[in-house]
Amino acid sequence: MKFTAILTLLALVLFSSGNTNKKNNGTYKETTTFYLVRHAEKDTSVAENPPLTEIGVQRAKSFAVFFEDKNVETVYSTNYKRTKSTAKFTAESNTVDIQYYEPGALYSESFLEKHKGETVLIVGHSNTIPALVNKMLGEKRFDMIPEKEYDHLYIVTIKDDSVAAQLEKM
Repeated sequence: MKFTAILTLLALVLFSSGNTNKKNNGTYKETTTFYLVRHAEKDTSVAENPPLTEIGVQRAKSFAVFFEDKNVETVYSTNYKRTKSTAKFTAESNTVDIQYYEPGALYSESFLEKHKGETVLIVGHSNTIPALVNKMLGEKRFDMIPEKEYDHLYIVTIKDDSVAAQLEKM
């Protein structure tokens, strides 16, 4: 009897802690997570719309591995070879299409409402990704990514009126 009670209690704790959309006072508290990355290493010998280097392709594949268990529901990319190639592997592994965006026009109240409770990957550029994170935060916290750095991963979580961001290196 004691064993059954312990198992039942354990099951209740495990099943209730895994849900990010918990019911509280009759309403659901949804957490929206945005992952934002700069495109992977680009071929600097190509002046206009460069593709990824081989190292960049490997980084893009490593992003896909990282995002395997994140349940990415939407992938956004600017319409450039380097960003599309960076987004490609993650989109394929999550069986979603890449949606293209203009950096200055992406973030809005309707964009937030559309993706409420989702996990979204946004691939952009050294100047546009930190600017977008700052816009989400409502403050200038992050500077432009240095030209030779491709390892920045910004994680923005939004729950109710609370927005948090962190920067990790990959």
